[in-house]
Amino acid sequence: MKLEPQPALHVSVLAYTLLHLVVAAVLPVAAHEAHYALYAREIQMSYLDHPPLVAWLQALVLPLSDSDLGLRIMPIGLSVAAQYLLAHLARVLNPTASPWLEVVCVLILQ
Repeated sequence: MKLEPQPALHVSVLAYTLLHLVVAAVLPVAAHEAHYALYAREIQMSYLDHPPLVAWLQALVLPLSDSDLGLRIMPIGLSVAAQYLLAHLARVLNPTASPWLEVVCVLILQ
């Protein structure tokens, strides 16, 4: 059986995602995560020491769930999107490179 780059890319992203979902379900929120959840409850245009986008994104999740896992869904989803974006950019910027370039870039990011 020959390992192909595209399935390997999807498997690595899936493994990363499942690992983070398990960790997110087991561990309690850290201080900075609780801080962001507090920002999300009281949406402002900006904050003294943090950009408002973190709170705005967390505010999208809060109506659905305020559990520890629920607060981590948006960051995990954004990291998955960033991995696929990185793979796409690696291919666009280096079209003649090895077909494994995307997988290597994503594994380095992980």
